[in-house]
Amino acid sequence: ADVIRETGGFGGDILLNGEKAVFEYEKKRLIEAGHKDIADRVEWVSLETDSLGYDIKSFKEDATERHIEVKTNTGAGETVSFYISA
Repeated sequence: ADVIRETGGFGGDILLNGEKAVFEYEKKRLIEAGHKDIADRVEWVSLETDSLGYDIKSFKEDATERHIEVKTNTGAGETVSFYISA
């Protein structure tokens, strides 16, 4: 699982901020790999339903679907960690 660490003023809903960071990361990852067309298909599905068992529908560079569940927690100080499984 990948771990992304953010510092700073999350102040609001930690869960949504973690999912937003992963959503943006996945789009950026695909764009930087030269796959903007695939990046445009990344979806933040948990905003619509929680029945799918994952939060972000992304894609591998070969356009195979990648389902990502994001787990977010607060750490010491202002550090927030979130764990990503795909």
